[in-house]
Amino acid sequence: MGSDRLIIAIGRLDQALARLERSLPGTQNPQDDSAIAALTLRHERLRTATETAIARLDALIGTAEE
Repeated sequence: MGSDRLIIAIGRLDQALARLERSLPGTQNPQDDSAIAALTLRHERLRTATETAIARLDALIGTAEE
């Protein structure tokens, strides 16, 4: 369904973002560890919320199509 393509696209964007973050200079600075940990946690929460919202929309659309 369309939501599967959206989830795949989000995954690809996430992978691309991770590659960009690894390529940035200074990402290994120990002073940034807490900031990175906070951003990582926030990212995971946002990703989970996005996946939940997509699943709910998919279910709603499926109900509407019946």
